[in-house]
Amino acid sequence: GSWGVCVAYSATHAPFLLRQISASVVQLSLEQHGCRVVQSVLQEAGNAGVDCSAAVGRIIGGGLEELALHRFANYAVQVALRQCGAAQREAMLGALMPRLLPLSASKHGSNVAEVVLSLASPDQLDAA
Repeated sequence: GSWGVCVAYSATHAPFLLRQISASVVQLSLEQHGCRVVQSVLQEAGNAGVDCSAAVGRIIGGGLEELALHRFANYAVQVALRQCGAAQREAMLGALMPRLLPLSASKHGSNVAEVVLSLASPDQLDAA
């Protein structure tokens, strides 16, 4: 099951697991158990210094605001924001900062808004 995938990745850091999850990251993020796999694997990969850019790129291109507002996918967006490289973080912040009001007014999006505010630079906050 999904927990087995998380444990397998944590123990092995097998590249094929990250590739497979990255290929379906948007669809997985929309499912309750799939989102947990995405969160766990991206966090583990990021903490181990493994490149997560393919998965994050698909999250960015997969309807970022809609994912940020989704009841499950918002968790994947939060982890992606925390674990991605600087260029992708800037792209995500640039896309999400103008949408802070609707994000913050949403039960699920408010979690993403909090992460956006915690990661944004003073200049980005001033511009918002």
